[in-house]
Amino acid sequence: MSSNIPGGFIALRIPGPAHHHPVIVGAIIDHLAGPSAVDAAFVLVDHAITAAWMVRPTSLLSLTFSQFNDLVVNRCYGEAVRLALVVDVDFDRIDEICAAIRVALRADTDLLGRQPSE
Repeated sequence: MSSNIPGGFIALRIPGPAHHHPVIVGAIIDHLAGPSAVDAAFVLVDHAITAAWMVRPTSLLSLTFSQFNDLVVNRCYGEAVRLALVVDVDFDRIDEICAAIRVALRADTDLLGRQPSE
């Protein structure tokens, strides 16, 4: 995902939709995250999406894992990566990222028509 380039520059490939890149770049800068931390944050978010699928909102139970993954990546990937950096890429805190994904999906006004009236 990342590679060192001669001259002290670091190049990062930021996965996910381009509309999340400003949030991700801002989080990297805010947390002074190095390439290995950034790579680990992406991995942590991927694992958190998998875990969040198991506890997804009732209204999203009909989604396959692939559909759920695509939805999360499109809707809240940048914030999930930001949170992964906030928790210092601590895989023991994956539940916090899962909870944030669930809250973000439940609060998404574009998805409200699919949300239960809990």
